[in-house]
Amino acid sequence: MLVIADSSPLVYLSRVGALDLLATAFGEVVVPATVWAEVVDARPDVPGVSALRSATWLRVDRRGLPSTELGLDPGETDLPPRRRPPA
Repeated sequence: MLVIADSSPLVYLSRVGALDLLATAFGEVVVPATVWAEVVDARPDVPGVSALRSATWLRVDRRGLPSTELGLDPGETDLPPRRRPPA
């Protein structure tokens, strides 16, 4: 099963020290590059970021996609193309 994480579960679980729940439940978790930039790169000193950086089971997908006008945040539209939900 492919699991793609948005920012909210990464932020909140890492801050409360429960990030490993994602690994336990899903194994590998894919994080779109825009989400990683929002959660980790933009806030390097926020509690929980070090846990995200050291999580070997998180895979950052840096392929990116063309921009779309769906009224969503970039992280919500930056899914790997092969697994995009139908329109």
